[in-house]
Amino acid sequence: MTNGALRTERNRFRRWLSICCLALTLGGLTGTVAAAERDADRALYREALADLYAVRLRAFDAKLSRLEDYPLLPYLHYARLLRYISTTEPDEVRDFLERFADTPLADHALRHWLDNLARRGHWELYRSFYDPAVAGSATAQCRYYRSLHETGEKEAALVGAARMWVADESRPDVCDPLFDVWRRAGGLTDALAWERITLVLGANRPSLAEYLLRYLDPASERLGRDFITLHRQPQQLTRISILPGDPLRAAEVVAHTLRRLARSDPEAADAAWAMWSERVSLSTEAQRSVREEILRWRIRRDRLPADHIENWPPVELMGADVSGLVEELARRAVAAQRWDEALTWIQRLPEEQRDAINWQYWTARASMEWNSGAGNGLIAVGQPQPVPALDPDEALALLTEVAGRRSYYGFMAADRLERPVNLQAEQLDASEEEINRILGHPAFLRAVELEAQGENLDFRREMAWLRARLDTRALLVLAEVCRRRGWHDQSIQATISAREWNHLDLRFPLAFAEPMFENAERRRIEPSWLFAVARQESAFMSYARSHAGALGVMQVMPATARITARQLDIPLANTWQLLDYEKNIEIGASYLAQMFDRYQGNRVLASAAYNAGPGRVDQWLSRLPPSPVDIWIEAIPFRETRGYVQNVLVFSVIYSHLMEADRPFLYDHER
Repeated sequence: MTNGALRTERNRFRRWLSICCLALTLGGLTGTVAAAERDADRALYREALADLYAVRLRAFDAKLSRLEDYPLLPYLHYARLLRYISTTEPDEVRDFLERFADTPLADHALRHWLDNLARRGHWELYRSFYDPAVAGSATAQCRYYRSLHETGEKEAALVGAARMWVADESRPDVCDPLFDVWRRAGGLTDALAWERITLVLGANRPSLAEYLLRYLDPASERLGRDFITLHRQPQQLTRISILPGDPLRAAEVVAHTLRRLARSDPEAADAAWAMWSERVSLSTEAQRSVREEILRWRIRRDRLPADHIENWPPVELMGADVSGLVEELARRAVAAQRWDEALTWIQRLPEEQRDAINWQYWTARASMEWNSGAGNGLIAVGQPQPVPALDPDEALALLTEVAGRRSYYGFMAADRLERPVNLQAEQLDASEEEINRILGHPAFLRAVELEAQGENLDFRREMAWLRARLDTRALLVLAEVCRRRGWHDQSIQATISAREWNHLDLRFPLAFAEPMFENAERRRIEPSWLFAVARQESAFMSYARSHAGALGVMQVMPATARITARQLDIPLANTWQLLDYEKNIEIGASYLAQMFDRYQGNRVLASAAYNAGPGRVDQWLSRLPPSPVDIWIEAIPFRETRGYVQNVLVFSVIYSHLMEADRPFLYDHER
């Protein structure tokens, strides 16, 4: 994309931004309180908190009386409750919960109160205040069952202890006193210990399973140790001939191990199945689960017998739901461009799945290829079967129908038909009264002040609390108000809560516009694509942190950020700078541009690499060329990356529309 084109798009957006800012000012979004008074109240609020924490209670109470109309008054009462919670009377807590029931603080206060009661051993009060709808964590539940035991409900407490103990993860330390009582009462049996070890290994936590071995009877412990060994080294199953202990448990171990072995070596799992199916008695359900897992990994490694179509489904899977396997088989056939086979598998899907837009697209696409004579091979060994292809007119009609929908497959169909995509965009016509109703909502006013005070967590809680209490129309108005305020992620969340997908300007805000356009221009990438990646990565949450450690708007991994910053001489003092949206966008856009250059300007491959890493993309390219692009995307083995690439392509088109830029769904070199 030329620098001139980038500047044109950027200037067009600046004009749009100026109009929006003018509308924001004229709309009175600054509220009814004068700026000076607002700033004074905010400062007084902070001073009141400082007085509270410094135990200047007279000064705190004096400021509290001056802030009776300040939206964050409930937070001052909440702060005082927590500051002195150990000496607070139960009636005071009840009064707080009643007075502030229409805020998120009531639930938070109750959880803190219950925690404090448990720490002080006030079990009668704990029972009276406990509400599982509010305090439903494992910690709160264990404490509740302990409160039952401490107040005389011993049988119910022991039943609850068993329910809490049998879980696939570690339990909180606060559960230990309850479990100790339960064990002393004879509640922990060999059968329960085995049940939990099975759950824990199913969740792939072998270290926890080793800890749990101590609770097995001596006669069961050896099989338990073998269970853990085989979990870690499933190939060992092919080198032993017998398992000690209970035959039913041995069968569980074999089934679990075969499923694990199938992931790394489905042929070895098949051979082990043939051997062990004669030595242990597997239930029908276990047999199905093993055969399904072996077949799934045979499909993924393209190691199926020649007659798999003719003899589908396998005898062991008769009557089972095999639709997931059929989808994998259909996707594998598409990747290989075996159109007769693809159509056969699609036809074998349940009707509801077959009518989904992805398989409608591939039905039309495969039928067209079949009718043109492409990809015609034997679909079965022996007697040929009719291929369930649509005739040319039917295939064209179906593809045209798919092209009318706003989705990845709809846009891909439109691209193949060389017609414009159907965005189905709607505009919200919100009245001044509706806008003011949101602006004046107590939760919204609290959110405004929490943001101003830098309390991001409480801000998000207030917004979530508000969304849960608005109807569809009000949620859309809330999304509009958030868009005007620059609360981009909140605008998106409101449209999701409303389940209103056609309001594209609310779902796809042009967030952080200046750094986004500046970095797109500097790195010579399309701004619509950069916006699309950021929208997919974080929904413009500058404080977003993933479980994998990715940070910020562009969800940059710290290691990637350090390498990119060093390569391009971008100052990066520490990892936490990635939570600054300008720095994050600069580094994220730079890395995205590197992927763009690495794959010769192909956004499809670059997007896949941004998500899954260039090493994996190179592996996929070694097995399948990038063209035709719809086939390459469908063959991406990671469901997450496949959906990621599809979304980014769709979002790019939407952002081009919002910026009034004429950009195609795919460029010629990407097809």
